[in-house]
Amino acid sequence: MVVNFIHTFVADIDKEENERTFMTTVVLFKTGSLSTEGLWQLITSPRVGHFEGDTIVGKDHKGAIVSLTEMKTKYQFVCKVQERSANEVQKSIEMLLGKHYPWIKTLTVDNGKEFTNHEQLAKNLDFKIFFCDPYSPWQRGLNENQNGLIRQYIPKSTSFENLWIMT
Repeated sequence: MVVNFIHTFVADIDKEENERTFMTTVVLFKTGSLSTEGLWQLITSPRVGHFEGDTIVGKDHKGAIVSLTEMKTKYQFVCKVQERSANEVQKSIEMLLGKHYPWIKTLTVDNGKEFTNHEQLAKNLDFKIFFCDPYSPWQRGLNENQNGLIRQYIPKSTSFENLWIMT
């Protein structure tokens, strides 16, 4: 079923766009470290509950902002943490998504050390966590774009010590 869908998708793109975009699209989604079936569900799903996540690091690597973006509604959840450790990030994600957990289905993050508690997090909130390929930020493109918008107001040279994020 998934293979047939991929071939249909490829044929439609080939008719409408140039071959280079067509090849990039296929390679990007077919060779990702996410399972093929899970990835196609994320891309084609009209449902709410699929998140992308990352951290934004402060000046001199002190402090961080955990950033989670819902893919369908583009709603952004952010939380400041004192350090970019796995325990701090896990607590902040549980705080941000804890009251919404019945409708959360997936979280896609990068391979950073701050997400090493992914098994405990997935167990506590009962959803699946996927990891992108190394050095492939485009696999979480919406979240990367949102982080860029946040960086317009909080540049890389900004210390997070006196930063307030109101919820």
